Formats: sequence, structure tokens, C-alpha cells
Amino acid sequence: MNLDEVELHDAILTSSVTDYDQQTVAIGVKYYKGPEDRDRSSAKLLFESVSAFHQIVDLDVMKENLFAGQVNHWRPATNGGTTYIYLVDGCLAITSRTIKLLPE
Repeated sequence: MNLDEVELHDAILTSSVTDYDQQTVAIGVKYYKGPEDRDRSSAKLLFESVSAFHQIVDLDVMKENLFAGQVNHWRPATNGGTTYIYLVDGCLAITSRTIKLLPE
């Protein structure tokens, strides 16, 4: 799947799990697969071979935006690098070799 085609605008983040030993970060998301969708689909963004993970998040603001969505925009890294997920009030920056979008 080409992650550049995945639109996370108005997505909801459900979880963030960091495995320090395996060097992975898993971000649970609920997102619209297409512009005509009325319901969000659940998935997990799995970042592998992670070398850095930075997270600046205002949890009160995230909770306030559960209904409308918390993600403004994302820029997935291609061929390794840093992926940026811009939030309503914060940002995730994850440097990894690979990213997978896994349906749940």
C-alpha cells in the first residue's frame, strides 16, 4: 500500500505503544479510507527499526477532539526517514526504516 495515498486528516489516535527492545512504535488510528466514508476504519501504523520517537501531545486537547478528529495532516517517510503526524495541538515524529498500515 502506498502510504502517501492514505489520508489521516480527521483521524483519531487510539493508542501509542513503544517496544524499546524490538525498536517498534505502534500507533492505533481510526481514519476515513475515502472521502465518501461516514465511518472510520480501525488500523495500526507499525513503525519498525525505529531510531527516534518524539511526541508532543496535549492530552486534554486530544480528548476534546475525539468526536471531530485529532490529526490535521501527516507526512509519511518514504524509504526510511522521519514521519511527521501533525495533531490539533502537538506532533509525533518517528524515525524508522519501515512503516506498515495494518487493518484491525
